[in-house]
Amino acid sequence: MGIKNLFASLPTLSVPTDLSRLAGKRAGIDANGWMFQAYHAQYMSDAAQNITGLVRMFDQRLRMLDKHRITVL
Repeated sequence: MGIKNLFASLPTLSVPTDLSRLAGKRAGIDANGWMFQAYHAQYMSDAAQNITGLVRMFDQRLRMLDKHRITVL
């Protein structure tokens, strides 16, 4: 599953922008990167703290998108 060579192609496909420019639009989110970041930020903690950290990070990211009125698919 996934897109072959996506990571290698991202620099040529990406355009840096502020979230405010996407206000009122829909976005597809690959949350695997968020999970990876959250896990590695919490990996020395016990299981309950890991789960809490994952939920907290997802909640923060979703709130940030909601603040800019970006609909997540």
